[in-house]
Amino acid sequence: MYGWGPWYHQALKWLRLKHQVISGGFRNYIERWFLTLKQRITRFSKYFPCRCKQGARTHVQNWPTLFTYYYNNIRIHRTLGTTPALWENLT
Repeated sequence: MYGWGPWYHQALKWLRLKHQVISGGFRNYIERWFLTLKQRITRFSKYFPCRCKQGARTHVQNWPTLFTYYYNNIRIHRTLGTTPALWENLT
């Protein structure tokens, strides 16, 4: 479940469901990556809006590719201390 409303406890009890928090693991890495992606898309669109109507589709299609390249090859990962691409080659 996402969030935790005041009625969740009663709803879970009524449905005879048990609440379990899953932390760590691969799922959290994926969720964090998508959160970062959504934040960067918002910032990118704010500072670099596409003003031409014909190029809007190309603009949108190219952005995830550019972001992925930046995320894996340029950005220094806090935990790894290097880029993910370099870390993969070191291990």
